Formats: sequence, C-alpha cells, structure tokens
Amino acid sequence: MIRSRLFLVMGCLLITSLLATPTMGALGTLGVMSPSSPRDFKISSAQSFLIVQPGSNVSTSLSLVSVNGFSGMVKLSASIAPLINGTLGVSLSLTPNSVRVKPSGNASSTLTVSTTPTTPRLNFTVIVLAQAANLSHSITVLVIMPQPNFSVSLSPSTLSIATGSSGTSIVTLTSLNGFAGQVTISPLNIPLNVGIGIGPPQVNLSPGGTSTSQVFVNVGSNAVPGIYSVIMSATAPFAGGYLTQTATLTLTISQTIVPDFRIVANPNSVTILRGSLGLVNVTLSSIGGFNGTISMTGSITPTVSGGPTIILSPSTVLLASGGTAVSVLQILTNSTTALGAYNYTVTGTSGSLFHSAVGSLSITTSSSGDFSLFTSPSSIMTTQNSTRSFGVIALSLNGFAGNVSISTSNLPSGVSVQFLGPSPPTLSVPSGGNATIIGILNIGINSVAGNYSIHVTGTSGSLSHTATLLLTISSTVGPDFAIMINPSILTLTQSSAGSINITVTSIGGFTGSVSISDGIIPTVPQGVTFSTSPATVFLSAGGTANTAMMIFTNATAAFGTYNVTIGGISGSLIHQVFGTLRVTNVIIESLTLINYSFSLNSTTAVTLNLENSGNVSIGFVAYSVRDSSGNQYALTAWSGPTISPHTSFPTLILIGSSCPSCVLSGSAFTFTPGNSYTITLVTSRNNQFTFTLFR
Repeated sequence: MIRSRLFLVMGCLLITSLLATPTMGALGTLGVMSPSSPRDFKISSAQSFLIVQPGSNVSTSLSLVSVNGFSGMVKLSASIAPLINGTLGVSLSLTPNSVRVKPSGNASSTLTVSTTPTTPRLNFTVIVLAQAANLSHSITVLVIMPQPNFSVSLSPSTLSIATGSSGTSIVTLTSLNGFAGQVTISPLNIPLNVGIGIGPPQVNLSPGGTSTSQVFVNVGSNAVPGIYSVIMSATAPFAGGYLTQTATLTLTISQTIVPDFRIVANPNSVTILRGSLGLVNVTLSSIGGFNGTISMTGSITPTVSGGPTIILSPSTVLLASGGTAVSVLQILTNSTTALGAYNYTVTGTSGSLFHSAVGSLSITTSSSGDFSLFTSPSSIMTTQNSTRSFGVIALSLNGFAGNVSISTSNLPSGVSVQFLGPSPPTLSVPSGGNATIIGILNIGINSVAGNYSIHVTGTSGSLSHTATLLLTISSTVGPDFAIMINPSILTLTQSSAGSINITVTSIGGFTGSVSISDGIIPTVPQGVTFSTSPATVFLSAGGTANTAMMIFTNATAAFGTYNVTIGGISGSLIHQVFGTLRVTNVIIESLTLINYSFSLNSTTAVTLNLENSGNVSIGFVAYSVRDSSGNQYALTAWSGPTISPHTSFPTLILIGSSCPSCVLSGSAFTFTPGNSYTITLVTSRNNQFTFTLFR
C-alpha cells in the first residue's frame, strides 16, 4: 500500500511516498502545517436600518469585537451616500469616535443621525468606517425618511342592519409622518337599494392629529339580504398626485328587524373660546322598535392637565319605540384651560348595545375670530308629504363678526330646503353674538321612508363649518314637541326690560308637562338679570303653550352682544333654541322675517310676519318686489304698519292688479309657484331690509 505525505518546505510542495507494511499501518497520517491566523477585528450595527422624521434624530449601537487576540485603538468615521448631509440638513455623530479593543474583548460606540425640519424626505445610506493601523472595515446602515401619509379606520367595522332600517359607524383619520391637508371620504361598492352618507365628507388633518366623520347607512326595504363589503375610500392631494387609503365596512343585511338605536352629535366640530362654554346636541334614535333606557357617558382626548371638562344632561335618557331623544353635551373651559385640539366622544349604552359619536374640539384664545354652526333642532321626525322648519345658528367665537353663507348637501330624494331671508341664504353674525336663519324642509309625497343626514355648511372667507341635521321620514310620527322664540334678537338699553316669548307646540300627539330652562352664555353680563314664568307648561295633544323669559338691565349693565339659550325638557325629550341679547345706548333698527304666506285666493298678495328686534319702533314708507328676471313693482308712497320693539306684526305686500299705485319696471308678473321673489322694505329712517321668498 502506498501512502502519500505532504511537506511544505520554503514554499515548495514536496510529495513523498512511504511503503506501507502490515505492521506500519498506524504510522501513515496526513498532516498540513500553516502559520497562525492574523489578528483582526469585526464591526457590526445593532440595526441594519433606521427610520427618522425631519427635525428629529435616531441612533443605533455599534459593536467592535477582537478577532485572534487583536488589541489596539480603532478610529471611527461616518459618511453619507448620496452626499446630502452638507446641504440638506443631515448631520452624523459617533460617540465615541475612537475606541480601544482589548484581546478577546469588545468595544462599542453610538451612531446618531440628526435632521432638521427642512430636511427632504430622501432615503440614504450611512457608511461607518473603522480603521486601526493597516486594518480597515466598513458597514452600511440604511436611513429611511418615510413620506407623509395617513391611516383610516372604522368603528364599528361591522354593521348588521335589517331592511328598512339604518345604522352608523365612525371613520377615524390619523396623520402619519407629519401629513397635513384635506381628506375627502367617499363610499364605494355600495349595494343596491342602500344609501350611504358621510358627514362631513371632507375633513382637515393637522400633523400628528386625528379627525373623524360619521357614516350613515340607510338600508331600503327592497335591499337584498346578504353580507357586503363597503369600501370607505379616503383621498388627499399630495405632491402633484393623490394619496388614497381605504377601510372596509362589513355590512350584513337581514330581513329580521333587530331592536337597536343610533347616536348623532351636532355640531361635529366645535371651536370654543377659552373661558366659555360649548354645546353639542346628541340625538338618539330608536331603530327596529327599540324601547329602553340609555346611559350616556363622554370623554375628551387627549387627557391633559387643565384640559376641558364635560357634562351630559341628562345622563340617562328613555327612548320610546320609533322615537328620538336628545342629551346635551356641555364642554366647560376656564381662563386657564389648555389651548389646543381635542376630540370629544359621546357613548350611549343600553345592556349589550352601545354606540358612540366622535367630534373634534378646538380651544382657542381671542387672537383669531371664528364661528361655530349647528341646527336647532338637531333631528326631525316627520312623515311623507309634510313640511317642517328648523333653525341654523352661527355663534361668534373669539370676536368673529361677519357674513356666513349657508348651503345644504346630501339631501335625500324627494326632499328640498328653502331658507327664509336673503338669497343666497346668509347670516350676519355680530361680534360675541349669534345669528339664526329659518329653513323649511319640504318632504315630498314620493320621498322614501328612512333615516337621513342633511349637511348644512356655513362659509365665511376661508372659514367653513358643517352641521348635521338628522331627518327621519316615517309613516307615523312619535310624540314630541317643538320650541320657538319671538323675538330671536332682543335689544335693550340700560335701565330697561324686555321679554322673549316662548311657544311650545305638541307634535305627533304629545301630551305632558315641559320644563323650561333659560340662560345667558358664556356668562351673565354685569347688570343683567332674567327669569322665565311660568317655568313649566302643559301641552295637550296638538296644542300649544306659551311662556316668556323676562330680561332686565340696570344703569350699569355692560354694553355688548350676548347669547341667550332656552330649552324645553320633558322626560328624555330635550329641545334647545338660541337667541341674542343686545345691550346698547344707541338707536337700532333691526327687522327679522319670521315666516311668510302667499294668499291662496290671489297671485298678487303675500303676508310677511315681521319681528322688530331693535330698540325703537319701526315705521315703513316704501317697498319694492322684484322677480328673478329683474322685473319690479315699487310702491314709493306706502303708509305701512308701525311695529313696536320686541313684537311681530303681519304685513301685507301687494303687487299687480292688487296695487294700482305700484310702479312697474319691466314686464308684469305675479306670485307663481316654483319662483323666487326679492322684497325690499324702506323704513321712515331710510333703512332698507331685503328678504327673498320662494313660492
């Protein structure tokens, strides 16, 4: 047997052979001789990539390990590829930048990457170089600067609704990576005979903030039972394109009506001047014959020291089958309340059922004027082929004064809205006060029974706010009541008195006692007192009851404009209206159109119910009536009525053949259904008041 043996001599390889004998088998072995391995070190990073936002920093630990007994100083340096740190606000640091590595030991350093608020969101690589004598090693760490984005979620993300019923969910949008902008929410993949509304459909996100909208789902009686995936798509313009995120609402439609309730908050967005009070109407509606007690709770997020506090009144409501009830969320602040953006959440719980409504809240100082918008009532239940009125109220915040244009959207089929007053509908909001415009809902005979959310938007320059009016159309109307005030604006001088008349009306056969609450917000001004008598009224089915709020001023009453709140409470039913108190030392002519009626027997006559909301009597000397084509009748010598302060009076306006003294400019016209008309009244003090009417 031949065995080969290898020898390395002076760099040459020699191969020798040994003759194996049976007795020498143990002597034959293969051996390799090599010099000892060189001394070295290794470097590694605890993280292979880092995520950093503009204006912040991020770190990772570096580890250096001795190999084969290496010992010595290792110098560390870092650079960026591509090279952007010198010009785009990225800086690197190594702490320490020189370490001693001991034999069989290790050392560590920390790499820190810092950015400025203006650093572009570009991904880059950091190269860390470690050098010792004639040894050199490097590692790379990827640095990611994520693009702004947002997320969208639904709560609840599943709804089970019977045909002919409705439900709600809440969309929450959250800013990611500093995203800021307007996001539009729209539903996709909607099943046949199902209506879905978003309120509001557009929300603004601030960096790191959240915003919410409510999703209203109406399932028609002809909808096909089954399980559907409805996509809520949220889209925002960004960097010349669009960002789109989605969430899925799993909708189960059944033919079995499940007793339940829904909850809607109005307004969805509230701005409050620090030291004042904010109000949110929370409307609960019975679904599928639900009948029971609902416990109301609320919260404000984030929870901060000195943040706003809340009260829900009542905290427990009794909801009758097919009916609605209202709880009022009062948001309280004082002079030290922390400024900033918050979210409010209101939750109704009954047994295993619970639903929430979420809205945004902003606490501000007097540095910037704004307004809040809401409807009164916040919900209306009525039948097909009917009309109902509601008020749109704009409240001055932080000294805001100006005109607020009113518009509506998301109207269900067969339903229209007309506003009494100027066209287009406009509210003139005084600093520190409020203004109201009356809207008339016309529910057509072909309207579809169900629950709907009508969006009412107020715009003044760059300011815009949206309130939601909940409309329930049904074959029958549950017992309820409505509350109205007259005048809506009360003007007083010092050392005087005035009254606001309160009318409570039975709806749907309501019978019972209604307790009246009153107040002046955010605080009662100096030198002003008030009382309401009687404080409780009794309503018979289909009837009305009256009471009055008396307001008194003394010689030191503070001049200004203030908000008056009047509420009616009966069990779980709550309704609230707002008025304005002006305390002044000057003569003010102010006129409000409460309502109007066209003559049934004539196309040339209309009666205006006018309210004198000033502090002096108003007499009239002329009027004009103009149609949408610009044709006009004018009565320039008119002995109109005289209306005393704080009272209303029916005023007859005639045109055409009913007004021989009227001067016609253009073509003759009459009051024709489907058309609008502008009426201008001239007072004896030469002030003009203009109103737009629809027939």
